[in-house]
Amino acid sequence: GIDVIDKQHQYLVKLINLMIDEKDHITNDAVKAIFVELIHYANIHFHDEEEIVRETNYPNKLEHKKEHRYFVDELEKIELDIIFENSQAVEKMLKFLTNWLLNHILVSDKDFAPFLYEKEEFESV
Repeated sequence: GIDVIDKQHQYLVKLINLMIDEKDHITNDAVKAIFVELIHYANIHFHDEEEIVRETNYPNKLEHKKEHRYFVDELEKIELDIIFENSQAVEKMLKFLTNWLLNHILVSDKDFAPFLYEKEEFESV
């Protein structure tokens, strides 16, 4: 229910769908470009989301931030496969991102949503 966060999540879904649609024909350069977009996405999105969460009474703020750090750590591991053009890099990235989408965005992020609506300034967002 927060426009900027929802749009960022939609962008991640678009990146995942792009990789799924092209995975059998995707070039190494395209994989690298998508990876750069993922890093850019993570930096902006996590900053925005953590700012919003920090301003609430959400009791699991630190755990949520740890989940974001886990995402970045996992992308760094996948980055090695991309750099060395491992044929499994796309599959690893898709598996990780799909899992992230299902377990973090659709579970963890939804968990703090009720705390946002306690704050007046988020009611109109």
